Amino acid sequence: MMMSFRELITPLLCASALVAASPGPARADEGERIFQDTCGSCHDAKTRPLQAVRLTGEKWKEAIDKMEGLGAEIPSGKKLKALLDYLVRTHGPESPAPAEKS
Repeated sequence: MMMSFRELITPLLCASALVAASPGPARADEGERIFQDTCGSCHDAKTRPLQAVRLTGEKWKEAIDKMEGLGAEIPSGKKLKALLDYLVRTHGPESPAPAEKS
């Protein structure tokens, strides 16, 4: 069976991120990276954007569970926590509202 480009490149990207990462700020970047790897192919600025979505951590977990039920490959453990932390930080009730388009 032939591996996809994503299956081939993901380990390299992860290793690069580990080498370049420092504790602290890298954790926030990890959530964004996981979002891009896991959700970004369907949820980008043009396709199913999340800019205006503001959910609590519990509601984001429900949304992620729903996506998993629809066939999305969702990380577990620390990666899932980093993803949820990122979503709450950037798309939670307390996160800044999206900029208005003029």
